[in-house]
Parts: sequence; structure tokens; C-alpha cells
Amino acid sequence: MHEPGEESEQTFWHLASDAEEPDTHLTDSASVLACRRPSASLDAAHHRVAELRAHYVCLLIAVSLPDGALVDLASGPQFVVRSADGKLLAPGQAAAAFYTVLRVKSRPELLDHFGLLLDLGSHCRELTIRKVPEPHCAHT
Repeated sequence: MHEPGEESEQTFWHLASDAEEPDTHLTDSASVLACRRPSASLDAAHHRVAELRAHYVCLLIAVSLPDGALVDLASGPQFVVRSADGKLLAPGQAAAAFYTVLRVKSRPELLDHFGLLLDLGSHCRELTIRKVPEPHCAHT
């Protein structure tokens, strides 16, 4: 396995895992979980985040939406990350971009209505980040 170099102002390292990863050492140790299972709506994505939070302790969870990804911070708000071109955005890409911007900005409240360019090597994608309201849970 390739060992990463040291972090710098321009390079950030983190362990990311797919939520469906069978190796629980990875999912249990990850600071970022990405769930590729499609959520039909923002409400369904909120429920999926709650399910994952019940099992995993991680900094950030990204859940696939039809038009982007819902990003949930363990200690803060939720955001929707979308591609400006309207094309499908993998939750892993959204999570990596969000994590990097969070490390640079350090305060989540600075990320509402934020735009960034994600360099994928062969091409770049323009992304937008928007804060979403707290989900309303029905109490029984």
C-alpha cells in the first residue's frame, strides 16, 4: 500500500470508505463515509444518514441524491453538494471536495452558497454547496 506524504496547506489526507464496504475495519476507522445507494429524495437521504450515524462514528457522511449528494457533519449542519452541469455527482467526489473545503475554511457556516472547482485529473467539475434546513422528525 502506498504511504501518503505529509499534509500541507495544499494537501489533506483522510480515510474514506464506501458505506457498503465489507471490511468493517475500514468503515469503523473512516473519517468519511460515502453511500452510493441512491436516495429518491432529500427526506430519504436524511433517513439513510440517521441509519449510518447509528452504526458509525465519522466526521462526514455523504449520501447520494438524484441531483447531487447530502453531506452530513457529525458536529454540525447538513449540506447539499451539486454539480453545476446538472450531471450525476458521486457521493465520494462530493465528500472529498467538501472535506477539503472544510479543512481550508474550518467553519461550516462559511460553506453555505459556496462554489468550487473539483479537479478529477482528466477534467474539472464546478460544484455548489448549499446548507439545508434541519430535518423535521415526527415524534410518536
